[in-house]
Amino acid sequence: MRFTMTVEEIATLLQAEIIGDSRRVLHTINKIESAQGHELTFLNDNKFEKYLQTSQAGCVIIKPGTVLPPDTQCSFLVHAEPHKALVAFILYLQQSAVQQTGYKHNTAVIDKSARIAESAKIDTNVVIGAGCTIAEHVHVHAGVVLQNGVSIGSNTIVYPNVTIYADCEIGENCIIHAGAVIGSDGFGYLENPDKSFDKIPQIGNVIVGNNVEIGANSTIDRAALGSTIIRNGVKIDNLVHLAHNVEIGANTAIAAQTGIAGGTIIGDNNRIAGQVGIVGYVKTVENVIIGAQSGVSKNITKSGVYSGSPAVELSARLKQEVLFRKLPQMIDDLQKKTSETK
Repeated sequence: MRFTMTVEEIATLLQAEIIGDSRRVLHTINKIESAQGHELTFLNDNKFEKYLQTSQAGCVIIKPGTVLPPDTQCSFLVHAEPHKALVAFILYLQQSAVQQTGYKHNTAVIDKSARIAESAKIDTNVVIGAGCTIAEHVHVHAGVVLQNGVSIGSNTIVYPNVTIYADCEIGENCIIHAGAVIGSDGFGYLENPDKSFDKIPQIGNVIVGNNVEIGANSTIDRAALGSTIIRNGVKIDNLVHLAHNVEIGANTAIAAQTGIAGGTIIGDNNRIAGQVGIVGYVKTVENVIIGAQSGVSKNITKSGVYSGSPAVELSARLKQEVLFRKLPQMIDDLQKKTSETK
């Protein structure tokens, strides 16, 4: 991401105080460890403060009261929240670079009944089925397939090679990353006496709320009946699987390689770490944190931090680990006492 702006121009945009050369011209953004004289960076965490002493950056966004290295050649922007300021600047650059005029590439295959806003951008080799609705300022990247009846809310970005199955609903201001599949059939079968399977038709859909982000190659199955629901503000990492009829509460974050089985309901504001497995038809309340590689096998009815497989409250899990580490010595002691009594 390249730009040409002076320190003073960036300070005005971010409402930050300048220390040093305000006329310095910056062109790119980099991390503080390797930023050079034409680059902008930030210092938000004390553990990175050591890099400030040797930084060659053109400009560093810092907190008030940060101790500056002597004889530094850097310029500084003083802001109460450096990381938030940098994010705001990046968003400003991204929005400035967006082409505002809508278009439909001539290789796109679009059913004549689809309703597409004039400001929407439809890239190469996109397929849009009958009855689809695409709102203002949506960007559908190359190779996306939207089956019949899909709706996408305003300002949503759908990255390359996403597939959204029939009748699924995507809200406003969403980001769906490359390779994600939304609305594929749930894993539903009837087992026969001879151990063969008959497929259960999956005739529901997926409803994705507003301000949701779905990571690359994640999969969200449609409901058998009704809807699989992803509520407003949910953030889903890469390689996450959500099964049929799952409901994810508002502002929940789910890290990579997590799998949630059918019918499970996750509460609002949950934080689910990587490689967590959650069985079907359980519920979690709001404000639950589940540690990495945990296995959730029953309802979580109390807000808090949980870990392990089966997942228990973190305090109980830590006690278990202490006892487990002591187990070899306890066995040795028991064997000695047993031999002494013979």
